[in-house]
Amino acid sequence: MRLGVWIVALLVSTGAVAFEMAFPNMVVPYLGMDEKSFELSLCHRFYGRAFEDEPFDTFFGMDAGANVAVGMRYFYSPQFDFELGHTRAGKQLRAGAGWNEALSGSLRSRVFAGYVSEEWSEEDGRHGGLVAGVTLSGYTLGGRARPVFSYFYDGIDERHGIGVGIEMAASPTVSLLGEYFPILDRDDEEPEGTVLPEDAWDAGIRLATPGHQFLFIVGNGHGIGSTDQLRGTMDNDLYLGFSIRRLFSV
Repeated sequence: MRLGVWIVALLVSTGAVAFEMAFPNMVVPYLGMDEKSFELSLCHRFYGRAFEDEPFDTFFGMDAGANVAVGMRYFYSPQFDFELGHTRAGKQLRAGAGWNEALSGSLRSRVFAGYVSEEWSEEDGRHGGLVAGVTLSGYTLGGRARPVFSYFYDGIDERHGIGVGIEMAASPTVSLLGEYFPILDRDDEEPEGTVLPEDAWDAGIRLATPGHQFLFIVGNGHGIGSTDQLRGTMDNDLYLGFSIRRLFSV
């Protein structure tokens, strides 16, 4: 009982400051963060198709379970941060660090490097590799629009790729956003009958309050994070998802 009271007090009393607006999968540059603050995130991507013939029978795909990820990002300084996380699919573990920098005008940059480990089956065991990327973002149209461009390298599958995104502000607290991840190293010479992956994409709405962000999305896959998006999806059906982000200042 006492532990529950402390948890509620922590959630209510800390982190009452705004922070960089997030995208569903791309990690955008974080600027102006307080030292020794940290962000907790919880992401859901439901496995069931959202709009089957009778979507209410599966509650728009939510009854089929979900891929879930939890993460923490700690800001050692306003520019330098560490990240730890776990994703249910593939029992994925990840750790890394990023450097955030303001460039000319409203242009911002983030450089990231880390390590990801996965285990898809007991027979294959756990394996991993280095991951790295760079993201650029900036504001246009008087701050109402924000295009984002990212380049990634995935050392697990030894592939590289890009992600592009756009955010359009509907109000100071509500934004519409979307992401697209084309597959650059698609192998079109696979044996006949092989199902080639589709480019991954998602779109949604973000609601922001002091210290909180809520993202509600629809996309053609249930992967979480940029590494998963580089692998594409197996179909173009629609799946729902949501993310919750919470900033703490200690």
